[in-house]
Parts: sequence; structure tokens; C-alpha cells
Amino acid sequence: MGLVRAVLEDVKHKQLHLAVHLAFICSLRVGEVVGLTWDCIDFSQNKIKISKILQRVEKKALEQIPPTQLIKVFETKQENKKSVLILKNPKTEGSTREIFITEPLKQDLKTRLEYIKRRKQFLGDEFTDHGLVFTQEDGSPVEPKLCEKWFSKWQKRTTLDVSGLVFHEIRHSSTTYKLHISGGDVKSVQGDTGHASAKMVLDGYSHVMDSNRSKLISLVESDFYGTPPSTTQSNNELPCKMDDLVAAIKSNPEMQQKLFAALLA
Repeated sequence: MGLVRAVLEDVKHKQLHLAVHLAFICSLRVGEVVGLTWDCIDFSQNKIKISKILQRVEKKALEQIPPTQLIKVFETKQENKKSVLILKNPKTEGSTREIFITEPLKQDLKTRLEYIKRRKQFLGDEFTDHGLVFTQEDGSPVEPKLCEKWFSKWQKRTTLDVSGLVFHEIRHSSTTYKLHISGGDVKSVQGDTGHASAKMVLDGYSHVMDSNRSKLISLVESDFYGTPPSTTQSNNELPCKMDDLVAAIKSNPEMQQKLFAALLA
């Protein structure tokens, strides 16, 4: 069983479980996860639209955000707070995308929706509805740092070997996994990740492509020369299991730098 599957089975915090599930299946950044709204989910077509990001910014930086990009500025509960939470559109058109979801993820989302409906009925006017999937008990937004804090607290309690893993690495694992099982279908994976170009995926995840090319030449050798395919695994080839993939990434600082450079560009 892969590491992410093990994480999902271990996480009991319902919203964190859903956040991890979304981040992996849809290759999302944490701001995209907590910025997801119900109007962007199409249950009939089994897909979601990623068109919003929730993030905290300095108040003085608000003026630098184009009005067409800014969707909502949330009220702050602390008068002297120098920053605010905002909901905004992504910087690039490529980051706005539609992603197909799995049936288990769809059911997780429906369960969350039913909980919010019950919460709204119980609190009435005390529940502030912003249309967000991830909310605090009164309907206020869950900012990225809070989601990361949930993940950090879970890590301290779990018996799984996930020390040092940060929430953003779930997106890395998702991208690596999708490239691997798709045989290197870069354009399809790019459609999920929202990279500005296929080149960014290629640059950041060339190790996966090398793995597929290594397997390809082995098949060519077997077919053309009539020799048995090599059973040895090259140094550049990653194993198929998800936990092995994550372990390989965590143990290779150069690979981590390339991943972060591509994903945060």
C-alpha cells in the first residue's frame, strides 16, 4: 500500500483527511485546497474547477492586486492585524483548470457538504456562509497555515514514518505518481497540476521521464535483438510503489530542489 493511502487511513481529522485526499488526487497546492468553493464542484460530471486561491497577504499589498483578480477580502477579528485573508483568482490562466475526481473523493466531498448543511441549520445566522468547502465551525475560512498546522499535529501523533513531510509534498507525490502510471503523459498531468507549460513538468520531473525511457529501451532491446529484457533497475529509475517514490524524493536533495523550483515558479 502506498504512503498516501496509508496517510488517508490514519488521519482521523475529517477536514484534514479531505484536504490530503484532494491534494493528492487533484495535485493541488494548499491555497487551492482551502480556497475550493462548492460552486466549483460538479458532482454530476465528477469534476471540480480550480479557479480560486485562499491566501494571507499584507494589507498594504492589497492595492497591488488587480481588482479583476481579487474575489473577496475576509473580515479580520483582530483590529491591529497587519494582514488579511483573501480569496482571489490565480495569477495565470493555466492555473485555472478542471480536474476529474475519483468516486471515493466525490463521496468524501458529499459527506462534507452534508455536515455543513447540518451546521448551518444548527447555528442559523451565526454561521457565516462564504461557500467554502473548508471552514471553521462558524463558517469562517481555514487559512493555509491552519491546514498545515493540522498536518503537523497529525505527524506528531501518527506511528507512520512521515517525519519531516510537509503538506506541499503531497502535490509533489501526486505529480510524480501520475507521470509514472500514465507512462509519461505530460500534457494530461499538466492539465491537473496547472503548470504554465509542459516544459515545466518535464524540467521538474525529468527523473520520472528517465525511468520510462529506461524501460522503453529495455523493451526495444528485447524486441529488436531478441534478448530477455534487463531485470536490473537503473540508478535513475524510480520504483512503482508510492511509498518508494516518496522515499526516493525525500532522500534526494537535488530532486527536491528541482521539484520545488518547478512547482513554486
